[in-house]
Amino acid sequence: AAGEAPRPINADAPHLYSVNQTRQSLASRDYWRELCPELHVDDAAWAEAAAPFELEDATLARLREQMLDDGFFTLSADELPWTVDIAAMARAIVRLKANFGWHPNFITIYDEPWVLAHQLSEVMRRTTGNVCNFDWLGYHVEGPDGAGMPPHRDFVHCPPNSWHPDGAPRVATVWVSLGNSGPTNSCLYVLPASRDAGYRHARRNETAADVINRPEDYQNILAVPLSSGSLVAFSHRLYHWGSASTPYATEPRVALAFGCSDDAFKRPYCSRKCAVCL
Repeated sequence: AAGEAPRPINADAPHLYSVNQTRQSLASRDYWRELCPELHVDDAAWAEAAAPFELEDATLARLREQMLDDGFFTLSADELPWTVDIAAMARAIVRLKANFGWHPNFITIYDEPWVLAHQLSEVMRRTTGNVCNFDWLGYHVEGPDGAGMPPHRDFVHCPPNSWHPDGAPRVATVWVSLGNSGPTNSCLYVLPASRDAGYRHARRNETAADVINRPEDYQNILAVPLSSGSLVAFSHRLYHWGSASTPYATEPRVALAFGCSDDAFKRPYCSRKCAVCL
């Protein structure tokens, strides 16, 4: 209200705010549990009880074909019987950022992202030949001025050895929508590989105008709205971006992405011995 003094950083719990932490508190499981009590921290028994998804062979074959043809595929939440509480993960990212000043990547302190990746391990292995490499990125995009990343390819260059012999990418990304994502609150947009002349042939100093240079090219762009718990998986060469949020957004765009790769091409970011369930 007018005349009131500005509230300090997290006036309700300043002792929990990121900049007020010590090495001791950051290493404390109790600190992270207090921030997000809905999630698990170092709960090996819970994490190890989660099993990878077992999708039907026909479904996996369809997803693999889509990856080969268009450089991406999607799976709906109805097809994914998550062990993790997806809605709780979304709330946790919002809470970490808005209440305590932590980047969304700090969701990986908790067991849930690792279990999520573990549950998708067989899907990614059977559709791309790749395994999780622990390249994590959390997202929290909020209107009216928030936006995702501008148009890009994850790999600017396209070395011949970045493809498996059958043409599948040796590096891929899994992007899980923890909340709902759509045109009003930001979602991914992609140019399918089948409509992209530069997908397998890198151009030097490529710009957006090189990729989409005719009026009819815009008709090839696909929006990828996702409900909570759904995902899109895409190759290292898919041309994609995150749209801007709008004043009409009713929720932030909250998502978690992780990389999968062939270890012989791109090594994992940490030893798999460190992961409780991978």
